[in-house]
Amino acid sequence: MYSVRSHLGGVHDHTKLRVWSEACDLTVSVYRLTELLPDSERFELTRQMRRAAVSIASNISEGASKGSNPEFRRFLRIAAGSSAELATQLHLVHRLGYASEADVRPVDGAVQTVRRMLRRLIATLALDE
Repeated sequence: MYSVRSHLGGVHDHTKLRVWSEACDLTVSVYRLTELLPDSERFELTRQMRRAAVSIASNISEGASKGSNPEFRRFLRIAAGSSAELATQLHLVHRLGYASEADVRPVDGAVQTVRRMLRRLIATLALDE
């Protein structure tokens, strides 16, 4: 059986998790995309999207620091919820005409990749108990 704990040398080190790295890359992409939004959205969609993106990577790292798989899974589920929020916000940005499909598609693809990775890690941690 694959053990995240033993694979990471006895502790959950978020910096060694590919999902954390992907979530950080996603955050950078979201910051760049939100630069396209009008100033009138600076305190609405821009802020919400950036907070959701930062929340994904932050919850992965916070959960990894908790030292137990159940706690880690709980924070990964919060990260997954933030990724769902971000997916909705990306849909709205395109639907409102603030960004083209070509601008939104790669960011949405990154969101979907992170969501799949989170689901797999949650399932792996459940098996590792």
